[in-house]
Amino acid sequence: IAEHLLANKPADVEAAEASYHQSCSSCHGGNLEGGGGPALDAIGATLSEDEILDAIENGRPGMPPGMLQGDEAQNVAAWLAEKQ
Repeated sequence: IAEHLLANKPADVEAAEASYHQSCSSCHGGNLEGGGGPALDAIGATLSEDEILDAIENGRPGMPPGMLQGDEAQNVAAWLAEKQ
């Protein structure tokens, strides 16, 4: 599988949704509605892609770091940044 740099490229929506559902939805909800973690359905209106990536990679209070890494983290951050 070839790896692609995702910076400054549109999100691969299908891959981002799969990653989200596998690693994030148990806390943030299947439809980004929130639950144990905050809602993410409009997170792009509040945080930039870089800020979202930082949260994914480094965690937040109540959220462990490293749930996703590398290109997968970047792709999910780009996808979530589009949610406004």
